[in-house]
Amino acid sequence: MDLYEFIKQKVQVDELYDYEIASLLEVKDSIITKRRNAYGIKRATGFSRRFDRRYGEGAVERFKKIIEKPTGTLDDIGRHFEFSKEYARQAYEQIYGYAYTEAYKRKRLIRRKMALAERIKRSKQFGTSTKVSKKTKSIRPGEEPILARSMTTKEVAKYLGLHGATVAKYAAKGEILAVRTGRAWRFDKEDIDNWINGGQKKAIQEAKKESTSDTNPNIITSKGVIKSTLDPYEI
Repeated sequence: MDLYEFIKQKVQVDELYDYEIASLLEVKDSIITKRRNAYGIKRATGFSRRFDRRYGEGAVERFKKIIEKPTGTLDDIGRHFEFSKEYARQAYEQIYGYAYTEAYKRKRLIRRKMALAERIKRSKQFGTSTKVSKKTKSIRPGEEPILARSMTTKEVAKYLGLHGATVAKYAAKGEILAVRTGRAWRFDKEDIDNWINGGQKKAIQEAKKESTSDTNPNIITSKGVIKSTLDPYEI
């Protein structure tokens, strides 16, 4: 290790003052000061040493461990050491030599990526259904259907991009496998996916056109009674 690396390490890592480095090399303080200035190395502030003395040995390392976590914040630092957020900001600048602003931007970007990855993971879990050995088209009163992923009429309508009444109509006709529980329909997501993959994409597109073109949900029966086309059981 040459003199430059030695002085740099002692100043920036060990935070030794010029007189302390001079005593190690057994030279005058002025020689170390001149060399340090010539190398462009700023003198040690001694902040880390004072921080350790005040908050206990290893306090700086604890500070770094907390703040360098992707989810670590200045508030976490303040709670751990029992001082204000503003002092945590100042301590960060003293320890790292630059403002917390840039680090905050990087951490915010990391947190966004983590949140996106979590949403993708949950989306995959939602879309993955467990196969069952038997599916029931109807159930007895008081019984619950065995479904891999139970979906309501609204959820299926949103999933297919259709009106809820259209989905209920398909279920009533038996075009989509569904189970009626009381006044509501329940669907299995795997059945819906199989129905789509079974060549029903064209039917869905036509149903979408009908849903968008039909602006009046009410029809007049042969008896002159106004009747809503919306499924009263849609939930």
